[in-house]
Amino acid sequence: MERTWDLKVFGYINLMRRVFKGMEKQGGGVIVNVIGVAGERPNSNYVAGGAGNAALMAVTRALGARSIENGVRVVG
Repeated sequence: MERTWDLKVFGYINLMRRVFKGMEKQGGGVIVNVIGVAGERPNSNYVAGGAGNAALMAVTRALGARSIENGVRVVG
């Protein structure tokens, strides 16, 4: 599960941080996160991935709510 989260969750978060800063400096932009439905429709055979998707959905929504004031939209 750790390896899955390192790539899936923290990979997205680290990339979003870098891209967000650049977009903020240029005055705006849009970050589109492509996230699987397992975050909303849990599957017992895909627990780590589903939990990772749910975490990414939460991060995307939280950053999206905060980012509007910076001219950056975050959707997923």
